[in-house]
Amino acid sequence: MSKSTNILKAIVHLVKVEEATFTLNQNYQNKIQGQGEKLESYIKRLFSLRLNDEDLDPKLFKLKGKIDEKTIDIDADSLKKFRDVFSWLGSSNYPIDLKLKGGDCIEIKKKESGPFSGIALNSSPPRAKMKKDDPMIQIDMKTCEEDWHESDVLYVIGTVNQVDKGWKHLWMFYGDTLYDDQLFDDINSSLRKAIVPGSAADTNSLAGRTVAPCSTGLPG
Repeated sequence: MSKSTNILKAIVHLVKVEEATFTLNQNYQNKIQGQGEKLESYIKRLFSLRLNDEDLDPKLFKLKGKIDEKTIDIDADSLKKFRDVFSWLGSSNYPIDLKLKGGDCIEIKKKESGPFSGIALNSSPPRAKMKKDDPMIQIDMKTCEEDWHESDVLYVIGTVNQVDKGWKHLWMFYGDTLYDDQLFDDINSSLRKAIVPGSAADTNSLAGRTVAPCSTGLPG
């Protein structure tokens, strides 16, 4: 069965859409959080192939986790457009940000500077694959698709144009081009054995990594 969306379809869609720019002019209380939310909304539009769909219900972009078909306060047609392509819409403080139905898991990151400086991974170590038995994902994500076991992880990095504060580039790369899951699993396991539970060093965080070999320039 062919997938309804993937990275290639998203790039083709971006190229075909003439007005694909977006700015950071919304009045968020937390500017950095606001940038991240706006980027996530853009990526959801991009991978659902709906960049210029003005009929999408704005409340759609506030949804998190599984997409419940019984959600009654969101336009049904808009909800169906997301349900056709996404099985998971992320959850605060947990990986992953987005799961394509039958396809990739997507981690979305924002950057104020160039793509080759550090990428903040928060409490989530870099991954090549996202697996159902990963202890860091929510239980609901483990069951977001029937018979789901693992997916490739696609990193999407948005870099800000310092002149007009729009998004200058999208850098896309798969985790397995840079990361070895077994290496980080071994490091994490060794650290957990060495750290005393409850101490200041007791944390899930691992250092971030950089480099993004695939770039898509945004028009404008």
